[in-house]
Amino acid sequence: MKDLDFLTLPVYQKNHGWHLFMPRIVPEKLTISRNIFIDELIKLGIGIFVHYIPLHIMPYYKKKYAYNGNDFPETMKVFNTVFSLPIYPDLTEDQLNRIVLAVRNTGLGFRRKT
Repeated sequence: MKDLDFLTLPVYQKNHGWHLFMPRIVPEKLTISRNIFIDELIKLGIGIFVHYIPLHIMPYYKKKYAYNGNDFPETMKVFNTVFSLPIYPDLTEDQLNRIVLAVRNTGLGFRRKT
């Protein structure tokens, strides 16, 4: 997927456990948000997740410390673009190819015209 300019991929690190594979969409390259991108992949049967919700938008912290969504703009920028693709030891090559094709086609289908 490294050729897809609408994604920023995690940097490869030797000996990294890779318990999550979390690319980020590049909003300027797509006509849809991260949430719609996720919805489109879910429609194709790809199990997509969003991990690591920022503390300042969780109800407890928001109420206790009077945080709002604009308090940490860089955190929100990352949160609004990142998602997790399936990655696990039993993932077959066919499943991996299906995931990559779905991500590629979804992104290309909603690519911003330049």
